[in-house]
Formats: sequence, structure tokens, C-alpha cells
Amino acid sequence: MEFKAIADIQRIAIESATAVVAFAQQNFGEHLDYSDASIEIVERMLESAHAAYRNGQLAAEEVQKQAQFIGSYIGETYRRNHGADWGLVTSDGAKAVGLQSKSDSKPAGLFWPIARVEKRILNGGEDNVLHYYQFLVRRHGIPI
Repeated sequence: MEFKAIADIQRIAIESATAVVAFAQQNFGEHLDYSDASIEIVERMLESAHAAYRNGQLAAEEVQKQAQFIGSYIGETYRRNHGADWGLVTSDGAKAVGLQSKSDSKPAGLFWPIARVEKRILNGGEDNVLHYYQFLVRRHGIPI
């Protein structure tokens, strides 16, 4: 696996995360503040998105759009609190947007919150993002 930090990806992730903060306030009455604890609010939002998907109220293209925005918030929260770079991960010729933890520059330090959010919306609670986030923090040696 290869990682390349890309400033434009980080800029887009920051813009997307900012949009999620406004969306959460407007649609859920929730205040997202980029704290580790705010990921619990995101998990509740994603349960709502999963229910809409399961009931046929959320199309596949909308799932991808929500995954980009909400995954960006999760990645930005990690980046701001624990240090990471946004960029492209290349593995077996396939490229995906992801982050590399500054505390772990080995392949174990790579993670993909956008892909995880998409799985959460599609699969439900088995892909819980709060548990995912807590795992990332612990895996990279950061006490929570």
C-alpha cells in the first residue's frame, strides 16, 4: 500500500465536514464540535440514514454523497485531535481517499472513514462508526 498526502483532498474534506456540522444542527438539533465524543452523535445520525436506506427512502447515489460528507467529518475529527493527513491510498492499483495517522506511518496507520460510513449506512449497526473511531484511536496508541 502506498499513501500520498494531497492538499486538495484535505480542503474538500474540511469543507464537507463543515457542511455536516450545519446539517446536524439544522436537521437533528445537534452540535458537532469535532470532539471525540461528537462521534456518538454521528453514529445516531447514521442510524437514521440506515433506516431511510432500509426503507427505500435513500438512493445509492445519496448514500455515497452522505458517506463523503459524514466520513469527512469523522476523518477531520481524528485529524484535528490526533494528527493525520488526508490523501490517496493506492493498493493493488486501486485508489481510495483515506488518511494516514501521524502517530503510525506504517500501513496500519491508514484508514478510510468515508468507506466505513458507506458501509454503516448500507449494513447498519454492525459497522458502528463510534466503535470504529474508538478502535482507530486505540490502534494508533492514543489513550481515550
